[in-house]
Amino acid sequence: MASDPLAEEEEEGVCPLVTGRVLYLIRHGQSDFDWSGERWASARGDQWNPPLSKQGQEQATLLTKRLLVMDLEPFRVYSSPLQRAAETAKAFASEAGTEVTFDDELVEAHIGGWEGKPFEEIIESDPGIV
Repeated sequence: MASDPLAEEEEEGVCPLVTGRVLYLIRHGQSDFDWSGERWASARGDQWNPPLSKQGQEQATLLTKRLLVMDLEPFRVYSSPLQRAAETAKAFASEAGTEVTFDDELVEAHIGGWEGKPFEEIIESDPGIV
């Protein structure tokens, strides 16, 4: 029977076995709310798919700088294929020397008539939201 590495006492100068993983969930930078291009067709419905705004690009750059100093090796980068998320992920991945894996399952929920509207506008347009 194999011994349990977690049950063994740590030897001096030897690091214990790493058994967990850290998952960082990062939201994309600010979207370009003036964008009026084609929507992205998904099984959930046609979704608003703008690129990052100028400020969103700056946020992605700042995020990249922050992640690079965190010494995150080994790591993988996964992203929604929506433009704003992809641009945010690619900013870091290109600087880190890795690729982005795009996964349709990471696309946000489809919110119908609220698609493409800032949160403040949604709140103002629907008095039933508290």
